[in-house]
Amino acid sequence: MDRKRPNKIKLNLIVIFRYFGFISIIGFVLSALKTKVFIHLEQGLYYLSLLVFTKFVNRFIILATVSALIFISSGFLFFICLQKLGLRFQYERPVIAKLKAFLIILAGFLFYLGITALTLASKNLFSWQKILLLFFLTLAFSLGSKYLRYPNIVKVYNVIVTFFRYISIISFVVLILVNLSLFLYKMIYKPKGPNVILIIADALRADHLGCYGYEKVTSPNIDRFAAKSLIFLNAYTNASWTKPSIATLMTSLYPHQHGACYWKSSLSKQLETIAEFFKNSGYKTFAVQTNPVLSKDYGFDQGFDKYIQKTNAGADDVTASFIKWLEKNKKRKFFAYLHFFDTHAPYDAPEEYGQKFGARPDQLFRAGNFKTIDVRLMDLIGIKQEDKEGLVSLYDGAVNYVDSNFKNIIYKLEEMNLRNKTVIVFTSDHGEEFFEHNGYDHGHTQYQEIIKIPLIIGYGDNLIPEKIDKPVQLVDLMPIIFQIAGIKEKNEIFRGKDLSSIIRGARKEIFSEIILLGDEKKALIVNQWKLIENTGKVHSDTLELFGDITRYIIPGYRERYELYDLSTDPFEQKDLSNSEKLEVVKLRAVMRKYKYTEAVIRNEVIKDRNKKLEDIKSLGYIH
Repeated sequence: MDRKRPNKIKLNLIVIFRYFGFISIIGFVLSALKTKVFIHLEQGLYYLSLLVFTKFVNRFIILATVSALIFISSGFLFFICLQKLGLRFQYERPVIAKLKAFLIILAGFLFYLGITALTLASKNLFSWQKILLLFFLTLAFSLGSKYLRYPNIVKVYNVIVTFFRYISIISFVVLILVNLSLFLYKMIYKPKGPNVILIIADALRADHLGCYGYEKVTSPNIDRFAAKSLIFLNAYTNASWTKPSIATLMTSLYPHQHGACYWKSSLSKQLETIAEFFKNSGYKTFAVQTNPVLSKDYGFDQGFDKYIQKTNAGADDVTASFIKWLEKNKKRKFFAYLHFFDTHAPYDAPEEYGQKFGARPDQLFRAGNFKTIDVRLMDLIGIKQEDKEGLVSLYDGAVNYVDSNFKNIIYKLEEMNLRNKTVIVFTSDHGEEFFEHNGYDHGHTQYQEIIKIPLIIGYGDNLIPEKIDKPVQLVDLMPIIFQIAGIKEKNEIFRGKDLSSIIRGARKEIFSEIILLGDEKKALIVNQWKLIENTGKVHSDTLELFGDITRYIIPGYRERYELYDLSTDPFEQKDLSNSEKLEVVKLRAVMRKYKYTEAVIRNEVIKDRNKKLEDIKSLGYIH
C-alpha cells in the first residue's frame, strides 16, 4: 500500500507537469503570434515588447498552473465520489481500468470547461474552443495510453511526457527571466518628461471659441488657458468625421494610409499609436472615450493601460472618471486622452448652459432630444431661421459645458501640484456646419466650418505664449507632442512635422479627405488657394447603404472641382474654378501626390452589420 501511494503521487505530478508544459508552449507561441511583440521590436519599442511579452507569458503560466491543478483535483475528486458510492475498481481488470480512465478524463474536462473557458473567453486572446479541443485530445491520448498499456503508444507517450516536462522547467526559467528583466528596467529607467493630457472636444469648430475671435463668451476658461499657451490660428483636421481624424492623430498617418476611414474599418494592430509610444517610454496610459466609432471593437484602445468606453456620456462623467484615476496615479508619469462628446449633436448639455446663449424651452430642437437625421430631413421642407439659431444656441451651450469641465481639470492639476508638470493639448476631431453651405452637421463636405479646428498647447510656465499662424494639421500633432514632452521616438512612416518645423513653415499644404455622407471629397489648401475635388464616387461603407439619406440633400453626384481664394473669401461663397483654371491645374497636380500615396497597411474591417447600425443610431444618423 505504501509503495502504491508514491507511484500515484508521481503519476499525478507527471500529469501536472505534462499539461503545464503543454499549455506553456502554446502560450509562448501565441504570445508571438497574437500580440504586437514583433511589430514593437521592428519599430524599436523594446520596453513595450518586453512588457507585452511578460504580461502574456505571466497570464499563460498562471492559466497553466491553475488549470492543471483544477484538472487533476477535479478528476480524482470525481473518482473518490464514485468509490464512496460503492464503485471500486481493480487495476488488473482491463474493462474497469478503461472505464476509470474515461471517467477521470471526462470529469476533468467538464470541470475545466466550466471554470477555465470563461477566463479564456473574457480575455479574448484566442479561440478557447480550439485550446479545449487540443487539451481534451492530448489528455485522452496520454491518460488513455497509460491504462490501455499498448507498448508502442506507451513509448510515444513517454517521449511526450519527457518533452513537456522539460518545457515546464524552461517555462519557469523564462518566467523568472522576463519578470526580472522588466523589474530591473523599471527600476533603472524612469520617464523624465512631463505628463501629457490630450483633450478632444468632438465636432468643435475653432470660430466658436473666444480665443479664436467668437463674440459670445462660450469659453472663458479655455481662453485664459490659451492666453498662456501656444495657439495655432490655422489648424486643420485631415478628415471630415471622427474615426479617420482620430486615427490620423494617433498614428501620424493620412487617412488613406492608416485605412480607418469608414464605419466598419478599424485601426490596424500593425500600426503603432501615440499611446504605445508613451507606454514604451514608461508612462501610464489612460483614456475616457465617448464616441462609439472609437471603441475597443475598432482597435482604438491600443497602447492604453485603461480605456474606459462611456458612449455619449456627459462631460461631468468624463471629468470625474479622469480625476478618480488621476488621484490613484498622480505619482506616475502619465498620458491621458479625454474625449468630450457634448459638442456633437444633439448637444446634450444641461439646459442652463444652452439658455445662457438664447436656447428656449419651447424651441423645435432641444438639447439631447433630436437626431441629426431629423434636422436634415426637416431642412428639405424648410427650417425657420429662429430654429437654426436655436441649434447654434445649444451648440454654444455645449461648448460652455465643456469649458466648465476644462476648468475643473485645470483646478485639479493645480491642487495636486501637477500644473507645471503637465502638457495639455486641447483640440477637436473636426468642425460642424450650421447651414453655411446649405447643410448641417459634419462628414458631408470639406468646407472651412468642417475642417478648421482649434489647437491649443499649454505647459504651465514652461512655454512662452505665442500665436502661430503657420498651417498645421492633426497629422502633425504626435510629432509636436513628442518634441514638447521630450519623447525621442522617431518613426520613418510618420507623415507629420514637429513643432520646430511647423514654426519654420515646413507644412506647405493642408490636405483633408474621407466623407461620411455622399460622394468622396478631398480638399487641398496651398497659401490662400483652396481646391475641393468632388469625385462623384460613393464608398460602399458610408451612410448611403441606409436609406440613401444623402440623395435628397446633396444633388446628384458628379466629378467636379471648386476653387476658393480664402484671403478674400474666407467663407467660401464664390467658386473661382472657371475663372482661375490655371490655379486649378496647379493644385490638382499637388493633390495628385496625396491621391497616389500608397497605404501603409491593408484596411481592416469589422464585418458585424449590427454593430454598424448600433453605432449609427447612437450618433443620431438614423432612427
